[in-house]
Amino acid sequence: MLKLVLAESDALIEALRLVLKLVLAESDALIEALRLVLKLVLAESEALIEALRLVLKLVLVESDSLIEALRLVLKLVLAESDALIEALRLVLKLVLAESEALIEALRLVLKLVLVESEALSEALWLVLKLVLVESEALIEALRLVLKLVLAESEALTLVETDWLKLNDAEADSLAETD
Repeated sequence: MLKLVLAESDALIEALRLVLKLVLAESDALIEALRLVLKLVLAESEALIEALRLVLKLVLVESDSLIEALRLVLKLVLAESDALIEALRLVLKLVLAESEALIEALRLVLKLVLVESEALSEALWLVLKLVLVESEALIEALRLVLKLVLAESEALTLVETDWLKLNDAEADSLAETD
């Protein structure tokens, strides 16, 4: 599924590359390595992923925890695990603890990619451009927008949970009448 969603998603890859460039202080070797991670996820090649892990160890000798986190992310992607969004959010918090707006933006990117919504992904790509503009006011505005979007998403999850509870209660009452 992820392979189909991410195939030829140049806009998303470019947006993430630009975000990484901004956050990771122009570390071209790391940006290139992470761009390669995306390609490897699409290729679903265990041997290449292992090779990349070794490359990352050479590039990021000082950051073993980041290497391990990226390795775990790749395993989750290949397993098409529902825990992927949460794992990436935790990785981003470790790496970018000072940048809440960016963490939320990237978290939303993942949600949009996983729901296979090209229109929303394109809209978010434009939002990420705002993050990359060095304007505190725009970043603050984006943070507020994202809070609203995520609050709406959480509200929908709560509605779904309540609906499931009602279905369970209905099933229980039907079982009792039988």
